[in-house]
Amino acid sequence: MPSALSNTFLKSGGKIGVMAPSSYVDQADIEASKAALEARGFSVFIHPQTYERSGQSAGNTLQKSLAFQGLMQRKDIDLIWFAGGGNQSLPLLESIHFEKITTVKPVCGFSDNTSIINAMAARCGGVHYHAPVFKMLGNMPGEHLDEVLSVLTGSVRKLDFTAAQIMRSGKTSGRLIGGNLSI
Repeated sequence: MPSALSNTFLKSGGKIGVMAPSSYVDQADIEASKAALEARGFSVFIHPQTYERSGQSAGNTLQKSLAFQGLMQRKDIDLIWFAGGGNQSLPLLESIHFEKITTVKPVCGFSDNTSIINAMAARCGGVHYHAPVFKMLGNMPGEHLDEVLSVLTGSVRKLDFTAAQIMRSGKTSGRLIGGNLSI
């Protein structure tokens, strides 16, 4: 595992790198999400691969792999946010050179991206987030987006759950690993 872990939390005004490891996404959704984050003081870089299309996929596996690994290597990117989910990210696992990742950045997304997020946690360490995919942020109510960002920036470090969500009462501590149950 890499010895040099980056910050666990996205710093206020930090730079977010966006790429699409799965199905293709609509540019209008990505631009709306970018505008919503920039309005909150973040810088957003949309990797050109994000708009690629090959059938249902956002480009081919090589394009996705180069985009992901390129964002992971860029010193100016603080967090990688997956553009969308779908069903096209599994082949990417075989092309990512996890052993060459020396600085781990938080990765954020859900759906079939669970496979990449959990592979990063298992093979590289670090903290990664199962959270809304980037394309959803532009249409999200402002208070919900602010809640997501408060977790990513570390200003909220405790999540309270209502009694309806508690399956067994008690207290615990440890590392939480989430994901999409279909993956």
